[in-house]
Amino acid sequence: MGGILEGIRVLDFSRYIAGPYCTMILADMGAEVIKAERAGTGEDTRLFGPWKDGVSLYFPAYNRNKKSITVDFRSDEGKALLRKLVEKCDVIVENFRVGVMAKMGLTYDEVKKINPRAIMASVTGFGQTGPYSDRVSFDGVVSAMSGMTAPAEPGGRPGTGHGAISDTMTATHVTIGILLALYDRERTGRGQFLDMAMLNSMVVLQSPVLAGYAMGGPLELAPESAPRGVLKAKDGYIYINAATTPMFKRLREFLNDDALNNPEYDQMEARVRDVSKLLAAIEKWMSDKTCDEVEEIFAKAALPVAVVANQKRILANPQLRANNQIIDIDIPGVGPVPYIASPVKLSERPVEQYTRPPEIGEHNEEVYLELLGMDRAEYDDYRNRNII
Repeated sequence: MGGILEGIRVLDFSRYIAGPYCTMILADMGAEVIKAERAGTGEDTRLFGPWKDGVSLYFPAYNRNKKSITVDFRSDEGKALLRKLVEKCDVIVENFRVGVMAKMGLTYDEVKKINPRAIMASVTGFGQTGPYSDRVSFDGVVSAMSGMTAPAEPGGRPGTGHGAISDTMTATHVTIGILLALYDRERTGRGQFLDMAMLNSMVVLQSPVLAGYAMGGPLELAPESAPRGVLKAKDGYIYINAATTPMFKRLREFLNDDALNNPEYDQMEARVRDVSKLLAAIEKWMSDKTCDEVEEIFAKAALPVAVVANQKRILANPQLRANNQIIDIDIPGVGPVPYIASPVKLSERPVEQYTRPPEIGEHNEEVYLELLGMDRAEYDDYRNRNII
């Protein structure tokens, strides 16, 4: 049985993370994703670290289950080939700067003329219009502008954190938009344009905070519940949460610390007021215990807890292993490499395979000769002149 999106063909112009992660989700679910890359060099992230024996381990994280073709985006012949591909595809995804698709002759107005059923998703930092629309954007830019880059501690230096949260949040929203557009096309027969801005996707996370500030709340917000946070144990850091009153009472039972026994702490307001005092008492209690010991005690008391993980701990996580969330993909020149599987678990149409990412232009013959019907002489001529 094929994936749930079998029969859907996606033309993928995207680079880096936000676009490629979206199209990888579609590919995992059975869509045929044709990744169009620069002739000769391919996508920039093919050269990103980390590396093993000179092979990038970055590119495979966002480009499995896809096909790759190469094309000269600037040449007239290359642009003509792209127009023919648009005619054959259901979905087009791009994350160039605003205006680049116009230079390629593939604005949505042009796409719609070629293929009225095509769904085109344009992923940018700030959207197609507005004063920032022509700015260059990356994950860290959007994280800062959306207010998600924050000090780890009061007075601390803001940090960008680990992982491209802005990119992956945006990719998720783009995927939702594409699926909605495909559903709508079933009823209307028409495609549509998706203007997907990274800033819009990230600022969603700030919605309740912004509402509170706008209604007279403080600029620097106190926690809405306590105690919770990241504390230091004997051999590392661990996140704990005993913020509801029932959870706090369970915490108090096994800590047996007079600092926590104030009857006022049965009220959330008092715990928030004295949050620093409470966290200090909890951290003192765990100072001679390992993270694993603290985790076991909190878990037995049905209190939310997690060790702040490094890569070694993540790969050994028994929950991820039990859910088959860590998979091995065979990377040419390296061998099996662990990556994260699709988090979408469908009972009737699960992800059936995880194929390695394509080599640069690996599917040129399949796409140009078979799908577009190009004859061999023309194909060889284009290849010799680096059009493909």
